[in-house]
Amino acid sequence: IQNCASVQDLILSVYSNLNISYEKKQGFLIDRTILSARNDDVSSINDEALSLFLGESIVYLAADKIEEDDTRNYMYNNRHPSEYLNSLDPPSLLPFKLKLKVGCPIMLLRNLAPKDGLCNGT
Repeated sequence: IQNCASVQDLILSVYSNLNISYEKKQGFLIDRTILSARNDDVSSINDEALSLFLGESIVYLAADKIEEDDTRNYMYNNRHPSEYLNSLDPPSLLPFKLKLKVGCPIMLLRNLAPKDGLCNGT
């Protein structure tokens, strides 16, 4: 076990070179992982690891509105501002804002349509 002074040192000791080709990366990543018990630590590590990839980040936002014609849910629509709800990070849900870069590995956590193959709802 190696002692690391910073999160970046930890990432670089586990993943020495993240900017390698996809074919090499697949075998390279299969034997390496960083584990954490806390979601906020995982988010910090992921943000730092993403900053090590070359290129621009692409930001994807989750849907945060209900259909206006759904009157059954109207009373729930204005209970809390969407900015507040978007700031929450419960362990069972994906974050509201997802940043990705070309070449960074991603993991499908829930398959919304297994009969259609790998499907994340897009």
